[in-house]
Amino acid sequence: MRTLLSKLADHGLHYEDSHKAYLLISSLDESWELLVNGLQTVADAALTLDYVTSKLLDSARQREFQRSVAVPQKESTPESSPVLPAACATRRCYRCGAPGHLARACVKVLDQRKPKQVFSG
Repeated sequence: MRTLLSKLADHGLHYEDSHKAYLLISSLDESWELLVNGLQTVADAALTLDYVTSKLLDSARQREFQRSVAVPQKESTPESSPVLPAACATRRCYRCGAPGHLARACVKVLDQRKPKQVFSG
């Protein structure tokens, strides 16, 4: 981005810093929507290319960190709750009081939700 702006400046095309920031923001794809929405609240005077670049790098680092610590998700069952196992081991269910799972994965509640099968014979 800076290389492109530098080449444009070499040809006599100069842009204000805020315009450079808007150019960078508008080049981001949909996956950066949360960052773009956050940047819309920043006052125009504070919206500089350096500011946007630093926020973009911070967000990219945060995404990379989240990917590195992500736990592969299986189909959600009481045995494979999406919560980290260490967290579940020390917590108690708010519904039944048993340790080792959270309320959303409570077997007793899940059993109550399943319709009873009625056989006519």
